Amino acid sequence: MVRALSLTVRVRYTVAGQLLLLLPLTAASAAELRETAGLREGSHDSGSICLLGDMYFRQAKFQKAEQCYREAAGMDPENARAHFGLGRIARLQFQRKAAREDFATAFRLDSRDPDILLAYSEYASDPQVRATLLNTFLAVVEPEDPRIPDVLAKLQIDKAAGSRTLNRLASPYRGYRLKMAPFFPANSTPSGAVLKVSLNGSKSLRLVFDTGAKGVVVSDRSVRDLGLEFIVDSQIGGLGASALKTARVALADSLSIEDFRLENCLIEVTEQSIFPGVDGIIGADVFQEFLLRLDAWAQQLELLPFPDHVPALENRPDPWLGYDAPLEARRAAFTPAYRIGHLLAVHSAVDGKGDGLFVLDTGSAYNSVSPALLCNLRQTASGISLRGAQGTVRTMLAASPVEFRLSGGPRLSDPNVIALDLDAMSRKEGVKISGLLGYSAISRLALTIDYRRGMVQFAPHQRR
Repeated sequence: MVRALSLTVRVRYTVAGQLLLLLPLTAASAAELRETAGLREGSHDSGSICLLGDMYFRQAKFQKAEQCYREAAGMDPENARAHFGLGRIARLQFQRKAAREDFATAFRLDSRDPDILLAYSEYASDPQVRATLLNTFLAVVEPEDPRIPDVLAKLQIDKAAGSRTLNRLASPYRGYRLKMAPFFPANSTPSGAVLKVSLNGSKSLRLVFDTGAKGVVVSDRSVRDLGLEFIVDSQIGGLGASALKTARVALADSLSIEDFRLENCLIEVTEQSIFPGVDGIIGADVFQEFLLRLDAWAQQLELLPFPDHVPALENRPDPWLGYDAPLEARRAAFTPAYRIGHLLAVHSAVDGKGDGLFVLDTGSAYNSVSPALLCNLRQTASGISLRGAQGTVRTMLAASPVEFRLSGGPRLSDPNVIALDLDAMSRKEGVKISGLLGYSAISRLALTIDYRRGMVQFAPHQRR
């Protein structure tokens, strides 16, 4: 009886998930969302309440989503999707221990739900347990599920890594000040910051420091004859309308930036370069065991150790696995960030009117706002072409300056804001993303990123 009920709920959520993908990523009232979910006021259907939570989650209304999940779990403690939803909320807020417990409860209640299996696998520090969860996912998921290639790649990577700890810190856990250089891809205005990185003791590669990227991505021509250990084929996505870029995942014995050094580093190697004039990009998450301070004016990236932290010696998907960011600290200091996949996003109002989630993206030269939100606030003017990982896109530049007001943070005014369609990114991440805070805004202030507690801070530049 329990299995039959579980299967019915799972089929319902599969259908509902497909319907959710068809809904527009625009703001909707509670009444509209209830109507879409087939709910009436005072409904006592925990499944429908949970579906309403999913809709709120997709609209980035996380507080309302959490209320729905808690209500659904209170109505029916055996509702696996309600606990899964609570786990997603905890994961957003860097509550890793709480997320793992919620996903574990969801898994206990339904061990065949693909979403639950995939989420729970992120918190499995034991490679064999993680492999079992991922293989079960492959056995139960629909054949056309777009997540399958990524799961197959994860299994191949874990197998190739064996007993080696990936991205292991090989230099002392202490403070580092890494020199940066401005990135000039098109004109005399810097559009990013570059680090000089050596792979396997090679000559230095020029990699753009990108808070919107994951890991290290380099072009094939830059790493020929470096002795990389290639593992599996992959694809790289990003801005642009062209097809995904073909890539290969490889292991480098070492990655060095001055006296900072990592061992057994995962690298993605693309057939074509991501940005002209550089060898690739390096994501901020590469340094996530440190408190990061990016000061573009001082041209340095400072890595500060946490006093009570010892770098992990075993493979784990997240170096802070098991650590719960104190919610009161997130509310009282810095600007709270949200974990959207590998992205860091902050809540921001735009011109004191519209608001939404904005991804921190130093790999983007411009600040971007979704066309619907920007057009509601002002007229757009001249056209502009942007190059991204998936080719060139044509977009519009705002006719007048736009002011961003970060939650718990400063006001940022920018005269060069573009209207950028982020629907594809929103669909991929499962949550509405309203814009990007690019290098043009982030470079005006010193940016601190705390991956442990999930917070960021903007402050005046340090004087050299």
